[in-house]
Amino acid sequence: GNNILIGHRAGDTITTGNLNVMVGDGAGGNAAVDTAGATLIGYNAGSGVSGSSMTIIGSGAGGSVNSASATVIVGSDAGRNITGSNNIILGHSAVADGAGDASDIIAIGKSALEKVTTGDSNIGIGTSALGVLTDGEKNVAIGDSALRTNVGGDYNTAIGVNALRYLSASATHENVAVGYNAMRGDGGGFTGLYNTAVGTYAMENPTTASYNTVMGRSAGVNMTTALESVIIGYTAGNALTTGNYNT
Repeated sequence: GNNILIGHRAGDTITTGNLNVMVGDGAGGNAAVDTAGATLIGYNAGSGVSGSSMTIIGSGAGGSVNSASATVIVGSDAGRNITGSNNIILGHSAVADGAGDASDIIAIGKSALEKVTTGDSNIGIGTSALGVLTDGEKNVAIGDSALRTNVGGDYNTAIGVNALRYLSASATHENVAVGYNAMRGDGGGFTGLYNTAVGTYAMENPTTASYNTVMGRSAGVNMTTALESVIIGYTAGNALTTGNYNT
């Protein structure tokens, strides 16, 4: 009872569920009979869902949300295959392809966290931020293409367009990059650990560099495999490539 169902096949399987609003052709179609507290708006929005306290808006959005709660999904095809709870997903194709139970994620922007499967507690804000992550956890990416190629790395923080863009290895953890192209890496993939880079172009081209602290515009811009160095200042250390233990 207390349901509002508008549209062909909208909420067509609801029997005991209540407090639902389902608007659009197929919205909430084939939903679990006891789905409750769901707001589903759009063609096939929330088709086949189960759970409670969900807001799903957009054509094809939230198509596989299963036993989920406290989830907000807005955007065409957003969150169409994810089944976890406590997620906020906003943007066309955000979390569109990942099929798993990832929970506690925030994805805002076209194709943000698009392929996440089981990676919990990730934040991706910006077009393609954390775009191919699958099972990595507790990463923060803010900016277009930030941490774009990270698949399974954990505890990385990238703030700025292209920050940590080419981080790729599953065992690549705990890097912090702040600034446009900070610790971007190259197309071959960056596999370093425990680096901190702050500044536009700071430590822009690493490959396996680890345990470094770099601060300043274009500081350490050519570091590739250097270890345990501290570089501070505008263009400081920009001739350094492979040397270790520099200050």
